[in-house]
Amino acid sequence: MAIVHPVGKLVNECEKYVVKQLAAELPDSFHVYHNLEFTPYQSGGHPYEYDVVVVEPEGVWTLEVKGYNGKIAGNAKQWRLANGKVVHSPIPLNNLKARVLKNSLEPATLELKNLYVDAYVVLCHQVQLNIDDPQATRVLHVADFIARLKKRAAYTGHDDPSRPIRDFLDKRFKPLVSERQIGEYTIEGPAVRRSKYSVTYPARHTLLKVRNRVSLKLFRLNVDQSTNGREQRKKLFLRNADVLGILGEFPHKNIARCYPPFLWESDTLALPLEWIDGPTLHDLLQEGKEWSFRQRLRIFKQIGRGLEHAHRLGVIHRTLSPKNVIILARNNVKLVNFNFAKVDPALFTTTMDRVTQRLIQEADWRYTAPELRILGGTVTPAADVFSAGVLLYELMTRRCPFKKRPIKQSDSLPRPSQVNGELPPQIDDLFLHMCVFDPPERIQTMAEVLQHLQEI
Repeated sequence: MAIVHPVGKLVNECEKYVVKQLAAELPDSFHVYHNLEFTPYQSGGHPYEYDVVVVEPEGVWTLEVKGYNGKIAGNAKQWRLANGKVVHSPIPLNNLKARVLKNSLEPATLELKNLYVDAYVVLCHQVQLNIDDPQATRVLHVADFIARLKKRAAYTGHDDPSRPIRDFLDKRFKPLVSERQIGEYTIEGPAVRRSKYSVTYPARHTLLKVRNRVSLKLFRLNVDQSTNGREQRKKLFLRNADVLGILGEFPHKNIARCYPPFLWESDTLALPLEWIDGPTLHDLLQEGKEWSFRQRLRIFKQIGRGLEHAHRLGVIHRTLSPKNVIILARNNVKLVNFNFAKVDPALFTTTMDRVTQRLIQEADWRYTAPELRILGGTVTPAADVFSAGVLLYELMTRRCPFKKRPIKQSDSLPRPSQVNGELPPQIDDLFLHMCVFDPPERIQTMAEVLQHLQEI
């Protein structure tokens, strides 16, 4: 898998798709830099924008990424797109940017002989090209571009000939935050996740080797708040740590681990979390990931085991959704984001009404049990059973059974087999019993769900 260096932010879905394909299909000897604004020293300050720069052991490729569809006609100067719009051909400018980069790299990489830099226009959709231009061969779909790279002679040396090139690019673009020290952790890259309340960085512990890499989640406290307001907000922020701390006393392989939180610079709470490198279930469903029925069933069983473990310890997730399920290598599962969890009062106490109010405001009601809309209502593990039932349906059909509005008691439940006719009838029965509107009529525990799964 290629190593991705996110210099700038990907600006559209086409760029995201191309970078994801490059990362997935190219070997780890390739490095992918995206969204660079490069100003050569000799240009007098004129910047050039690069969508993607691919660095391989024996070459550099500058890529202009386009999301064009349909038929494209034109010549070496202009293209007419399928919608009738006329645009300048991107080939000449991209060729110029390749020459600019090469001219800047050569003085910094004198030990490299015959530095190879080339340029391509890469498309994220298949199009029909009718361009009267000898350089039209420089326009390729991303899959064809990757295939062309793979056909090049494989590098068999033991050194790293691309190191001087990457040193040059890193000197220009490596994030300064990577040198930042927060407590006993060193931030080693730009933020990997941002939310309304927090920002998360990849980090390493400066002393410990076993627990080396973590996701360091930082919560900023509002210094203008009253003392009571700050304390209330601190309790809410620490909720995730407290809940995971309870779960961490008896670790489970399907639940993300948490390490002791600490206060930093008087106004920031730092929460080190287990480093989990993988996409969410939501991401994989959106991109059309192919799984066999048995693989989907295995993923769902792991979700169920993680929830069953949490329930035995008195923790109810309450906001289970595809975005809170991380899929690791070999389709292993980790449950994350216990921010709104309900906890046995004997184990944990906090401002439950405030947490519930935020839950009501922010939850994705397509996945959340109907009883959670009632402030102060009784919440049992059956709430997570409902959410897991929605995930079961989506895993088996790639569709969420409910629209964005909350489910009502009068709503009839769809059957998964109506979308995927290859499913066994037991999946229909299980879903219908997990997602009953009235909680007492629903399957009550994940242990019962897992028992049913043994029969499929």
